[in-house]
Amino acid sequence: MVDPPETITDVDGNIYTTVMIEDQCWMAENLKTERYRNGDTIPTGLSNAAWEATTSGAAAVFDEIPANKATYGLLYNWYAVNDVRGICPDGWKVPSEEEWKTLTDTLGGTGSAGGAMKTTGTYVTGTGLWTNPNFGATNSSGFSGLPVGLRLPNGNFGSFSHYGNWWTATESEFSTDNAWRRALYHGDRTVYRNHVKKEVGFSVRCLKE
Repeated sequence: MVDPPETITDVDGNIYTTVMIEDQCWMAENLKTERYRNGDTIPTGLSNAAWEATTSGAAAVFDEIPANKATYGLLYNWYAVNDVRGICPDGWKVPSEEEWKTLTDTLGGTGSAGGAMKTTGTYVTGTGLWTNPNFGATNSSGFSGLPVGLRLPNGNFGSFSHYGNWWTATESEFSTDNAWRRALYHGDRTVYRNHVKKEVGFSVRCLKE
């Protein structure tokens, strides 16, 4: 196997660290790009009404606070994830449902893998970004999951410091209005899996092809 890159750069010039987890090479940070791979702009700064109404790709900074982008990356609706222009750098992709399953299986299964994927510490103690308790967090995998929360279909923001959420590239087989996500929670070591509305804004991690 060719040695994975230690960093990867997106079309906007943002530089990300990477991590090998078994045979998969992941970005160890959330995606921040405001452009698709071909240079086209991903709309940002949408009002609540515009966010709720759009069926095209869009991105947002949590709570519209610019400083959050540097730490947490952007939140993308699934239309941006699924856009043929691509949001990951060349040679990288949004991981599928099966590729996320490979990750959690490697780390011991959905009941415990979350501990290995969460950054350690809490903001209450000044040692991290999660709310207390950040149960079972070791970040032993190097995935470095952060609790940025989400943007709801109505445009409101929520779950900051409590949940980290990431899109998969896989549409739900139960409803074409939904797609699959993974989530980490401050209160346990579970990796949650469920399908949600495509209008929701979640973080994105890219996987090397």
